[in-house]
Amino acid sequence: MPNEHPVAGPPAGYVAAPPRLAEAAEAAALVAAYELAHEGVANTSTETLEGDWAGADLEANAVLVRGPGGEAVALLDTVPSRAELLLTYAFVAPDARDAEELSAYLAGAAEARALRLSGGGPVTVRNYLPIADVRLAASLAARGYANVRTIYRMETELAAPPPPPEWPDGVSVRDYAGSPDEPAAYEAFELGSVGMWNRPGNTFEQWSASVGRLRGEMRLALADGEIVGMSITRAPRTSAAGLVQSLRVVPAWRRRGLGAALLADAFGACHALGKRRVGLTVDADSTTGAPELYLRSGMRVTQRYLVFERREGAQAIG
Repeated sequence: MPNEHPVAGPPAGYVAAPPRLAEAAEAAALVAAYELAHEGVANTSTETLEGDWAGADLEANAVLVRGPGGEAVALLDTVPSRAELLLTYAFVAPDARDAEELSAYLAGAAEARALRLSGGGPVTVRNYLPIADVRLAASLAARGYANVRTIYRMETELAAPPPPPEWPDGVSVRDYAGSPDEPAAYEAFELGSVGMWNRPGNTFEQWSASVGRLRGEMRLALADGEIVGMSITRAPRTSAAGLVQSLRVVPAWRRRGLGAALLADAFGACHALGKRRVGLTVDADSTTGAPELYLRSGMRVTQRYLVFERREGAQAIG
């Protein structure tokens, strides 16, 4: 990461640097070990991490820490959301000798990245961590972070082909076509995000970078020629589970059965690709009706994540 807002280095004997795509397999193994230790199941594979890193500015937004023996022991992934919010994911190997020091280093690196993002202005650093990682939670609390939210991971089993979706009258569905669907798809995604907690939104450039290679993974629901809902579903070859990465319905079409139909469509796509389990994440206190929809569709809560935040910059607190 550049040094306009420098951060103290890692513990003595450790080396930190932006990861390269060629290091995805080693980084994925680190994340999977962390997930297994704190969540009971590993959801990250080389393929999923490569997908997350594709198009990402790793030089600016990620740090991989290696131990004295050259082994990968910690990873920081950050995702900018405009200039006022930085989403942060920190992973420390469960058997790391200097885990507390490594966690503190990653937190400092994230805070420095946030200040670079905002140019020194006010910015929120938002950390996501599994509820079982009590060491990281305590470390963040000691740095002045507040636990502001809980996120659910929900899953369903697909032992048999799921029922086909029941589309509302007047709605058709098709695959995303790329640039011919822009900027309408971007605008529908942002409109479908209305009501989501504390979300500043994406720029069109951020959206384009994240969906540029999507085709069959993104489905669009249309009514009267306008995009009124969409889903993004991933089915990594190396994972037994599919992932509903995003599901959006514009406010005028909520609570009319479109969300349930998009979810059923995603379930069907995952089953057709050999996945017998599908997961997603959702704000536990969402006012959009999403958690209730997922429960009615047969999903159950399998994991809880905590959201810790702190303000940095001109209006920093703590």
